[in-house]
Amino acid sequence: MRTYSNFLLFEDVLSNLPEGSTFIQSAAARLVAPTVKIIEEDCGTLLGTVIDVTFETEGLIELATDLPLTRARLIQILSEGRYKVATRSLHSCISIGGVCRKCYKGQYLDETAPEVNTQKNLSAALCYQTDIIVGNAYSMSYTMSQSTDDFDKVLVIKNGAVQTSGYSVSGDQIIFTSIPTYSDIYVVRFYRETSEPLQGYMARSYSGDLLGMKPLPTQVTLVRESLYPTIIPDNMIAIMQTELSPYKTIPSTYLEYIDRIHDKLEKALFIVYIYAIFSNVQV
Repeated sequence: MRTYSNFLLFEDVLSNLPEGSTFIQSAAARLVAPTVKIIEEDCGTLLGTVIDVTFETEGLIELATDLPLTRARLIQILSEGRYKVATRSLHSCISIGGVCRKCYKGQYLDETAPEVNTQKNLSAALCYQTDIIVGNAYSMSYTMSQSTDDFDKVLVIKNGAVQTSGYSVSGDQIIFTSIPTYSDIYVVRFYRETSEPLQGYMARSYSGDLLGMKPLPTQVTLVRESLYPTIIPDNMIAIMQTELSPYKTIPSTYLEYIDRIHDKLEKALFIVYIYAIFSNVQV
């Protein structure tokens, strides 16, 4: 029976695997933070990733203009009676066999996109929380909703641009080097390395049903699902299966089921999960 409790029990499994098989550990890391090829400058996607229009989306790259969303642009969109906007992201990139530079930039706002025909190991740091800080014209220090213990990276955005200086972060405080005025509005985006999107993908599959995971809302996978077959070589799956052989506690029905899974990503994830469950079981 699928339960939300089982979903929560598997949380962070992909990032904290037992040490029995270094190959399965490295394969899991490859799934969480895949290496992809930069195929072209612009994939020409017409859909992008459609999100709600809120002031927290400032700084994201608008698909229609290829420019960062500013507060003024968001107000303009809302004044036109539109409450959704398409943005650039790796998940909606349609480059065949990889991703394009423009969608890469839309995902990693603070980075320069790699050159075409280069390989790039993607970071699995995803935005999970956003704050808006409004200057009060007398204080340089402001309290954030998250502390440095909670996030791996933080981006501070003003007028649609990522700020690389003019502030420091300590604990849950952001301290500006000059006093923000009433017109100074900052969007703070918090990022954490996470395997949550893959757990969500697994929970929605038949294999997730066998493991008893009832899906909860998660972020979408880092890249579109159809790209994973190019990320996962056939020999990687075969070696992962071989790595399961020492663990005699794995039920034979699970091992036989692996060969019936057609989706490469689902198959690789199922192997990782049953390895995590049974590799520490003593006989």
